[in-house]
Amino acid sequence: MPAGGVEFGFRRAGVGKRDFLRVSPSIDAPVGISFSPEELNEMVSFVKVRNISAGGVMIQISDAAPGRDGLLPTGYIIKRIQLSLPGQDACVLAGIVRFTYGSLRGIEFLPNEQEQGKLARYVYQREVEMLGHPRRDR
Repeated sequence: MPAGGVEFGFRRAGVGKRDFLRVSPSIDAPVGISFSPEELNEMVSFVKVRNISAGGVMIQISDAAPGRDGLLPTGYIIKRIQLSLPGQDACVLAGIVRFTYGSLRGIEFLPNEQEQGKLARYVYQREVEMLGHPRRDR
């Protein structure tokens, strides 16, 4: 990801580019995450959101997490992902693990227009913050 934590791009068949703008959460206002089934919540204290977009989230599982390497393998469907977005209501989606590399997991959200709209607003607000532009009220 480029300096500043903003990544641009579009996905083209077979090229692997992104459909959505990704941002890194603020250190001062991190994005919280919890999962269902409940057994996954045992690891939540070991998970950090690395970047987020309206289309998915990249998480990092701490080395201290019990059984980390077996957690959330590629193809695993997560029935409920709850994201606590700073300054907004919680966002609840389902997702599928598309990428694993060491402690990293890339989770693609399953389509949900209303919830992805909340994420798009958060990403836009965070982008404005990161670029240092004042927010314009509409």
